[in-house]
Amino acid sequence: MNNIVLGREEKYGISPQIWTYDILRTIVNGIHLNFCNTAEGFPFDFNGHTFIESIRLFMCGEWSNNTEDHLRIQNSILQERSSWACYRFVTALNCRKIRNDFPAFQLQWMLFVTWQKCMCNADFRRMLCSVPQCVTLVRDKTGDDYQNATFWGCLNVERCNREKKLREDFIRRREGQDPKEWRQKLKRERELLKNVGEWRGQNNMGKILMICRDCLIGGNKPPIDYDLLNRSNIYLLGERLTF
Repeated sequence: MNNIVLGREEKYGISPQIWTYDILRTIVNGIHLNFCNTAEGFPFDFNGHTFIESIRLFMCGEWSNNTEDHLRIQNSILQERSSWACYRFVTALNCRKIRNDFPAFQLQWMLFVTWQKCMCNADFRRMLCSVPQCVTLVRDKTGDDYQNATFWGCLNVERCNREKKLREDFIRRREGQDPKEWRQKLKRERELLKNVGEWRGQNNMGKILMICRDCLIGGNKPPIDYDLLNRSNIYLLGERLTF
């Protein structure tokens, strides 16, 4: 954990000790890596409220000023049926109302939110602790816009480009082929690209998970900057949080 630095860009080569995960339910060596903040099935309680996915508590931090408008937005986050709906109907409509100073404390807020999820949901805690400490977790953000992708996770640009070209070539050559056989061929060719390129990005979400994993295994607490969070005056559903 000592060499994990949030906010620093990293480069990861292809290695058995580099495990990538994405929005799908990735499995490596029989271990589920269902670590996305939007993953359902790991609800937890915080400050008297239940959060179905951790992304909802994180999003509440974006609109956490002591105003009626932010209170309304936070309530709508908790009431939406899914995290996708939160993005579609909350973020899209209120992105200009996000706290101007949110970037200053968002990493520490995400670390705090993830630690609450670890503390309050035994299934998530067990899953995270099942990842060996020799493993580096990398959030694969393929498909996201570049800035967001390389902040929370990493991109493998070479692999993305080669997969795109491979798919284009297959589409040109698929006429007359059985659709099922065509898809199987494409899948086999894509599998061969798993060892191509390297991962680049800050990988802050992967780092936060590894910090929490190492603390859980070692019986420690993560180095959350509680002074920063206190100074940030974060309000949650009408109550000022103290850390």
